Amino acid sequence: MKTMSKETMYIASIEKSRKELLELASKSALSSPEVVKASVTLDTILNNYEEYKKQ
Repeated sequence: MKTMSKETMYIASIEKSRKELLELASKSALSSPEVVKASVTLDTILNNYEEYKKQ
């Protein structure tokens, strides 16, 4: 079984978080705690990925 590279893991995580955020936003108000939490999670992953790419 192949192991995923760190970049592949970041990209998969970003895609999953984006999908979750879109689903939550379509069901809830944009300022609901669930949407805000998902947005913060996505921002964190994106920031970590950007730092990884700079290495």
